[in-house]
Amino acid sequence: MAGYSLIPVANHELPEFDDSHGNFFEIHLDKLFYVGDNFTLHQVTYTINQKILIIENSKLYGDPDQCINFITSFSQRKVFISLTDEFSYLIPLIHDLPQILYIYIYSNLPENVSYSSTDYSKLRAIVNQNLPDADQQLLKDVEMFQRGLVSSHPNHSKKQKTKLLIQEPLIIEEYLVVWIADNNDSDTLDTTSITKIIPRLDFSFDIQHCIKMIQTSRANNKIFLVSSHSETETLFKEVAHLSNILAIYVFDRDQRLTITLDDSNTKWCGLYSDLESLAIQLSHDYKRLKETSSLPISSFHREQNEKTVRDLNKESARFLWLQLLIDILIRTSCYEQAKEEMLDECRTYYKDNVILLRKIDEFRDYQKAFEFQKRALKFWTQDSLIQSNQHHIANTYAHLDAAYRHLE
Repeated sequence: MAGYSLIPVANHELPEFDDSHGNFFEIHLDKLFYVGDNFTLHQVTYTINQKILIIENSKLYGDPDQCINFITSFSQRKVFISLTDEFSYLIPLIHDLPQILYIYIYSNLPENVSYSSTDYSKLRAIVNQNLPDADQQLLKDVEMFQRGLVSSHPNHSKKQKTKLLIQEPLIIEEYLVVWIADNNDSDTLDTTSITKIIPRLDFSFDIQHCIKMIQTSRANNKIFLVSSHSETETLFKEVAHLSNILAIYVFDRDQRLTITLDDSNTKWCGLYSDLESLAIQLSHDYKRLKETSSLPISSFHREQNEKTVRDLNKESARFLWLQLLIDILIRTSCYEQAKEEMLDECRTYYKDNVILLRKIDEFRDYQKAFEFQKRALKFWTQDSLIQSNQHHIANTYAHLDAAYRHLE
């Protein structure tokens, strides 16, 4: 904050900012910044004519409610937020806000802070607030962000499934590129061709920080590791065996690296001297690995001539969608219109299958609402319909979504 003055400004005097202009806010939350409910402390500078200019992308708050209300009032910008010890309890509450890119704790006793980046991936640093260089990491990250070397995409930790039969949180795989480089490389690297393939690209210049970041990364983060660092061999020895590393590349534009790598390692994807070749290989590997990714679950799966219990490593998606379909049928409202709308969707989908169209017409003849719900499961799970055709339904989300509209 050196070079700026701090003055309180009445909230009603503040001009409204345009969310579409500018791309980040640097926010500091400290009880020392509290100046009343109707005022906010601001960093300002003065013109030659002593006119006050407010530093628009810097915000100082002493009240956590004011701070959070401000952060949630916009959607287009990203936030670098620092908290002092007394406000560190907010981390679990604000961590998943999409506006927040990084969180910093400014502490009197950093070693006593109970939060860590292992549990909260946006927690960038815990620093001693009494040190003269306490802002060093924050300022460096802001600079990297402005240069486009830090992803503006927040981590997606967990998403909830539709609350039908399956209600536990579903871990969604997130693909990212981690690039470790020497400092003097970053100014001349145009990574547009990489981010077109995988939008999230995280740069690092410190070898130990990069190793720690990868080792503590969430299990759902799937990493394509690119290195143009002079200590590439050290890095690979530390992280190549980790399960969240999918592929490893070396970028050596000036052919200055002298490294010996184990060609037997299946994650090793080659050495490249130009970004175009690297991007082509990365695109190929990304598509291949994403297509072969599956949900590793074991459960009951009923199928003709198969064992009742089986490992669904390859057919998990079909199994999950079938369970959703059954649950939709159970919860479908018991009235005639719902039945007809569902059957119309089925007729549209099976328009070229004369046998199934005939069976749908037979099902239509169940006129009583009680009979409809009672016999629906039996009809839709018998071998002649679902068991022989469930792979069509399981892979057609649009039809399930249409059926789901008939739920209460």
